[in-house]
Amino acid sequence: MRYRMILVMTAVMAAALFGGCKDSKVIEHEEDKYKLVAVDDSELEDGCYYVKDKTKFYKTHAMEGYELADSEAGVSSLRVGWYGLDETLIPTLYKDEVIAYASISSELDAVTLDRLSFVGASLAFYGGSADNDGYFKIDPAKIVEESSAAAAVEAAGSEDIRVVSIDGEKIEKYGFSSSGIIKGLEKDKEYKVDMFAGTRYMTAKIIADRYFLQSFEVYTIDKAIMTKNGYLSLSMPDGAKSGFYSIDGNVFKYLAFEKGKGDENEAYNNMAFYDTEEKQLAAYAQQYAINIKTTTTDVTFTVEYDDTEYDQESIRCILLSPDETTYDMQTEPGKASITLTEAIAGQWVMNITPKDMEILDVTAASSTAVKDAKPNKYEFIIDEPVTNQQFFAYFTGDGDIWGVVEAEDGTATDMEIIKEYEMDNEEDPDGLIAATIPYLPAGTYTMTVYHYENVAVKDYGYREDTENIQEEIITIEE
Repeated sequence: MRYRMILVMTAVMAAALFGGCKDSKVIEHEEDKYKLVAVDDSELEDGCYYVKDKTKFYKTHAMEGYELADSEAGVSSLRVGWYGLDETLIPTLYKDEVIAYASISSELDAVTLDRLSFVGASLAFYGGSADNDGYFKIDPAKIVEESSAAAAVEAAGSEDIRVVSIDGEKIEKYGFSSSGIIKGLEKDKEYKVDMFAGTRYMTAKIIADRYFLQSFEVYTIDKAIMTKNGYLSLSMPDGAKSGFYSIDGNVFKYLAFEKGKGDENEAYNNMAFYDTEEKQLAAYAQQYAINIKTTTTDVTFTVEYDDTEYDQESIRCILLSPDETTYDMQTEPGKASITLTEAIAGQWVMNITPKDMEILDVTAASSTAVKDAKPNKYEFIIDEPVTNQQFFAYFTGDGDIWGVVEAEDGTATDMEIIKEYEMDNEEDPDGLIAATIPYLPAGTYTMTVYHYENVAVKDYGYREDTENIQEEIITIEE
């Protein structure tokens, strides 16, 4: 079984996530509506995916509803789906079993397998966002029909709904997901919700009557194995984590252990395939690094590429900052770009998909003029590893001054003004700008201090910082 993993950031695809094989059987009794039904291999319906459990098969479940979630977060806000009483219809696949697919054809194209993170129980609206007053603004188009929340909004008589508090607690106590879903609520519990309906302040009782899932990671299974039992067999990718998954729009739970040999609640833990976002990005994208030597304002990052053989929807460019913050770059024919009001010093990485698309140029430019600033560059050779070292420069003058310390590998550390210049201080008028680094491997370090004509550097160097002891966990690789 060959497979590959694609990060969730690439998942803006033309096909809807939740829209696959639907239930075709007529339910004769209401009490049977939410019972998971097992079938034999002779009863598998063509075009449907099933979870195999020993000799029985359970159809993957079409959830109650779904939507593409819009959010300014971009990177992490994608598809969202929900379910209520139909929770019992979501089958469980264990590590030692397979997914079965019956078809009139003996071939199956590559299958997209979406991993879904479990957001939890919530009031039945999504796509919300915090406003400038700290309230949670509801999108009237994104309220689950036939829910307690829908009834409350209808009774409020306004589509302009802003949630102020839940059970007397501000929204920030609960938090909300990147798909605009309030978190931290209990299923089927009734909550006292204070809210504005237009200009009217009111209180409503709303039940958290839905569970929500949102897209997390995406896999592709390239090949299915033919069996003699009337179906094609698909295995989960090696290393796949326990969780909720969607295949052809229908959902199942996967537990990465054999039946009876693990914690059945593991599916709700949302453990990522990669332990950092940086590793996720590196796994699927081509990467280009740009080093920013000092914190800079109004920086535009741009990548130009040859996209003549690619659909615009398939192109994704994500910028990763030195502190691992991600930014979605705006794509257009031939290029993608983003302008940041401030870019911190260090290595910035552009992650670009498709991975085989030709990149023509990668740049970062600031619109803020710095041509009048005078750089003083100092080089220091450190023969052996040292700890807690402070690079410093004493200066005179009241003008602007800033600086950066750069290692051989491009790692950069901003310098900070420790003491301002004090002209009236006869004993110690000099200002001090410095950067303390907890650990320095042997090598060459460059300190660059920028200033204008009304500022001058008097003394500089590096020394042990005995006043501000910093600690850092260092990994030694042999």
